[in-house]
Amino acid sequence: MSEFLDIVQNFQLAIKTQLMYTENHPRSQAALARLAEVLEAWLATRPSIHIAASQGKLFLDGSPFEGKHIHLTALARQLTERQISGIIFQRGVSPHELAEVTAVLILKPARLEEAGGAAAVLAKKQLPHIQLSQTQYKEVREGEGGEQDHGGASAASRAAAEPLDAATTAALEAAIAALAATMPPAQARPAPPPPPAQPETATVDPAMLADQWKQQLALLPQPALAPAQPFPAANLSYLAGTPLSIGMGNAFPAAQQVEGLRQALATLPPETLLSVVAGVDTLPVGYPGMRMGFQALAAESFGQAAVGLLEGGSPWGPTRDAMFEILRQAPQQQAMLAATDVELRTRGAALEQLTRLQELVQQLDWENQSMEEKLRQAQDQGRMWQLTLDQRLRFLRRLLDEGRVEGLLSLLDVILAALRQEDVAHREMAAQTLTGVARWMEDPGLPIEAEGPLIGGLSAHFGWEPLAHIHRASTEALDVIIGAQIRRDEPGHALTLLRELSGLCAFQDNRQEWREAAVTNLWESLAEPAYLRRVVELLHTANAETMLTELIPYFEAVGHPAAQLLVEILGDEPDRKRRGRLLEAIRCLGDEALPAVFEGVASPTWYLVRNTLNLLADMGDAGALEPSQACLTHPDGRVRRAAVRTLWKVGGPAAVKPLLAAFPGMDPETQLEIIFAMGQVRAVQAVPALAGFAQDHRNDERLRVRAAETIGQIGDPGSIPLLAELARRRGRIFTTAEPLPVRLAACRALITLDTAEATQALYDLVAAEPWHKDRAALQQVVTEAKIV
Repeated sequence: MSEFLDIVQNFQLAIKTQLMYTENHPRSQAALARLAEVLEAWLATRPSIHIAASQGKLFLDGSPFEGKHIHLTALARQLTERQISGIIFQRGVSPHELAEVTAVLILKPARLEEAGGAAAVLAKKQLPHIQLSQTQYKEVREGEGGEQDHGGASAASRAAAEPLDAATTAALEAAIAALAATMPPAQARPAPPPPPAQPETATVDPAMLADQWKQQLALLPQPALAPAQPFPAANLSYLAGTPLSIGMGNAFPAAQQVEGLRQALATLPPETLLSVVAGVDTLPVGYPGMRMGFQALAAESFGQAAVGLLEGGSPWGPTRDAMFEILRQAPQQQAMLAATDVELRTRGAALEQLTRLQELVQQLDWENQSMEEKLRQAQDQGRMWQLTLDQRLRFLRRLLDEGRVEGLLSLLDVILAALRQEDVAHREMAAQTLTGVARWMEDPGLPIEAEGPLIGGLSAHFGWEPLAHIHRASTEALDVIIGAQIRRDEPGHALTLLRELSGLCAFQDNRQEWREAAVTNLWESLAEPAYLRRVVELLHTANAETMLTELIPYFEAVGHPAAQLLVEILGDEPDRKRRGRLLEAIRCLGDEALPAVFEGVASPTWYLVRNTLNLLADMGDAGALEPSQACLTHPDGRVRRAAVRTLWKVGGPAAVKPLLAAFPGMDPETQLEIIFAMGQVRAVQAVPALAGFAQDHRNDERLRVRAAETIGQIGDPGSIPLLAELARRRGRIFTTAEPLPVRLAACRALITLDTAEATQALYDLVAAEPWHKDRAALQQVVTEAKIV
């Protein structure tokens, strides 16, 4: 209980800091944050905590807190002076909500009364995780009247807040055994203890009240009991402001009112009634009489609902889990068990139902064992399989969190052994348990000694399990493991595991469709966008070996979705180095990436279009001609030049016609790219156009030179007259028709043709050239080519 004292101490510290500073002061904020943290740690194992004050003592969840301490005394006094019987803190309470409560405790009682009281002040704040409770507690000693004296739950019910001890458990088990052996006749349900006398203005008919309650409770949905799903508690907050809730007042309700509510609850279906018991904490704040009425009937209602479900043939697994969770957190645990026992006696229970109640008691008993005792029982007594799935996982997780690796490994061996047994029930429970364990590979992480056996055991089970419904559990566990490996930047391990599973299925003589479908689904899980993006990010840090042995095989296994994502990221990536890695990966995918690359050509992002055109130039086929040709009219010159390169690389001679058609209207840089393309494909049909371009004085001299040289590169003997004409001197004695660089380019083109006719034409040109600097330059070209 030292944790509760820690809560009270932090509560007082938060109050003092707000008295000394403002609420927004850093010290006040730190104190409130610390208080919220301490409360949340306490609430991790229960939905709420109820702190009440009465006669100078503090009560925790209905039990008096023994001990004297200055902070305990101070909090009890603060609550009593402000007429606050108790405060309920629910899971999720925030520092802001706690600040509102401490602000109320700071107010002088007179000021608080002027404002309408604590309940009115806090009601205006709308604090979702804090409620005021008007339930009065007092310490009951032997020989004194307890809650039975005023119509509430009995002292035994109040003791339910305490854990079941061994003696109580043994007594209840003995009673159940006696029931099974003797099966006594049905007994009448004992009447509830009468409430205290209250002044009434008129007699209220319980039947009329019951009808009114039925109308209200009919609005509740009927919940479903589903495997591995938490049972939904009813939300009873809608009862606020109804005449029924107002009529119950602030004190414990009259006997007629309780009886009317009892009759209405008894008509509910068992699932709905159980959800009402689970949802008592959702009753609206400000109606203490109604809350006390529901609480007084909670144990009896639980017993009726539980037995109704057992008799109605509801599946035991979900029923047991729902009952267990309600009992585990209920302050009236023992009273609820006793009411269930009485209800079973009354209805003449079958042996199976009595056995199930005993199983439930054993599960509750497990919760009160020490970790050492739990570990001993799980290892030596086979207790593991008597627990619910949630209990097994909570126990194993606690072993993991506390660093009890040896104990965890020993129990993991037990579970893996059960996975190989012929017993169907044990195999199913083992597979479900291992699915939960697999989820811890990332958070908080499993010991390295546990991962290998876990993966190996599940893989082997995946390959041989003959029952589809059990196989689904191991498939889910393996899916979790594969996801964890990818998120841990181990895509190679995920691929190895999947190849092993595929091999195990191929090895089977009788190949079930559902097993092969499971393998297919696991492979398809690699295409999850989050997984793919994780692996794509590894591209930028992986070495060449990892890229080729792990990342590219991963993308190949995924196929088109991987290529599509790579192209998409390529379109958004501003970093040149990272774009290079993406381009490399796409090239490695080859034909698999082509459809995604074609999609990138239509992107509005210019550099994505350019990059995908460059990819098509390396990877594409004839299918790339049409989209590339369309890009010749793109507004960005860089894209147009990429389109030219793609056309001649993919289309060869087929690219000449569209390129020549586009050539006149292109910018100089793109024209230069087209001229280069004509030389690369040796396009003879381009010679006239290139010659005309080289002779046109309006064109850029640099491009004219390149056009003349390209004619020679094409190598058509028929171009000798055109080149000779371009190189020949014309005009007056001291002028020429063409600039010297163009003439020299034509001469070099003749040399490139490397034919006797071309050589003779060049010799004649040089011989006819007058003696001046142009002749010397022409002669130098001939000399370098070793023609003369």
